[in-house]
Amino acid sequence: MERRISRRDFFGGLGAVLAASIGLSLIRKGRDFENHTLVDQLSNGNPQTLKESAIASTLSRPYNASQEATDFIKNFEQFRARTYNDQGGRPTIGYGHLIKHGEQFDSITEEQAESILRRDLSVYEDTVNETVRVGITQNQYDSLVSLTYNIGPTAFRNSTLVRKLNAEDYHGAAEQFDVWRLVNGKVSKGLVKRRAKERQIFEHGVYDSDH
Repeated sequence: MERRISRRDFFGGLGAVLAASIGLSLIRKGRDFENHTLVDQLSNGNPQTLKESAIASTLSRPYNASQEATDFIKNFEQFRARTYNDQGGRPTIGYGHLIKHGEQFDSITEEQAESILRRDLSVYEDTVNETVRVGITQNQYDSLVSLTYNIGPTAFRNSTLVRKLNAEDYHGAAEQFDVWRLVNGKVSKGLVKRRAKERQIFEHGVYDSDH
């Protein structure tokens, strides 16, 4: 038997749909406002603001490095098609890939180097995810992945930076970037610049790989 919809039911249903649509729009705008506010707060560089912004982060674990972080690392590492020794004398190729025992390379393309980089990054992403136990923003996470890619997982896990960060001393953790600038006991100008840029990402969300 056909059921006729009354005018009251029709307009009542239409009103419910419109209310739901408006509500969803307001939620989305609210999230956009929160994200813009978070970036504005980070730009202040205030220690308390850094902590509050990180705690307010809506990122869900596990985090992944952003494209900006990948590009930052690529620009600092610089592509090398053939094997070379890094500042510490370790055989390296591509975008700073440390050649492991059993690996053999003659030369690689940029496409192959980027594929290796993305595979390598997963190790450092896991390291940061497993080690950091407090709330962090995407840019803070990215800066930590870049640092870990450069100093290695073990050094990162045992660092004072991690200890301070897990104690919610975000400003103290940011200051620790400057510690990691030595190669064989000597200050490296290249690392001084990189650490400054990574700290800038951590504190202000600014990705600048010019050097």
